[in-house]
Amino acid sequence: MNLTLPATFVERIHDLSPGATKTYLALAWLKAEKKPNPTQLEIAAQMNASERSVVTYLKELECEGYLKKERIKAGRGRTTNYILLTELTYGA
Repeated sequence: MNLTLPATFVERIHDLSPGATKTYLALAWLKAEKKPNPTQLEIAAQMNASERSVVTYLKELECEGYLKKERIKAGRGRTTNYILLTELTYGA
């Protein structure tokens, strides 16, 4: 599977820390792999980073306008849907 980054992401990538960029790409990859609501633990495992680092990077992405968080009810608990605001296109 190939991920194609939008021009707006590539143009503004210098605004993000390397960890936030890696988090964005990991989240995009997980969503492309049909995991619509990956957990912070799954994102951390994809990045080979700690959950705490992922929390920090997710906050940075949200502040910079790349990400929106939406709490949804799932079963007995709640989960977070991370919405990538700069859409990626997925190629086969």
